[in-house]
Amino acid sequence: MKVLFISSLLTSLLFSAFTEAAIDEKPIYIKGALGTITCDTVIFVNGEEKEFINLGVISINDFTKELNVHGTPGSIVPGPANVDYTAFSLAPINAADCPATTAQISLKARNVEHFPNVIQSDATDETQVGVEVLMNDGTRVLNQSWVAADVNFDTTTKAVMLKANFYATTPTVTAGKVEATAVYQILYL
Repeated sequence: MKVLFISSLLTSLLFSAFTEAAIDEKPIYIKGALGTITCDTVIFVNGEEKEFINLGVISINDFTKELNVHGTPGSIVPGPANVDYTAFSLAPINAADCPATTAQISLKARNVEHFPNVIQSDATDETQVGVEVLMNDGTRVLNQSWVAADVNFDTTTKAVMLKANFYATTPTVTAGKVEATAVYQILYL
């Protein structure tokens, strides 16, 4: 009887310890959209379909620097590079098959702390440079809910127009790769 009791007690203790260790409550966020129109989209840069957006190669000297007391350049001022933003669009493969008159966009990515428009990657940790993504008119889009394309929507091509640029996140940057990944959804209306 004593063995049975100890055996039952051990089983009970092991089960309760396992149960406590297995509890992990976290929310699951699910989102989507419902529209009357669906259009298969791709990335366009300068009117050409692309797999990715190439920002090119710039110098660390292309960032604005503070002036020291003697007028010599000092530390980099965190901000966008002094080069033209790279314009790109997300547009239907065939605009004729997409009868939309406007659109909304959702663009999600891990952003750099204190820089809500700048996408962070492992490369950002090394170079201290991320990629800033904005609507073509400068409207914030990254990690917002649904952003109306409004003036950033081309009614002929059905393109949602955006722009990207290098963005220094600290007063010191290091030469190296700059990469960014974001996930978009477009709700055509």
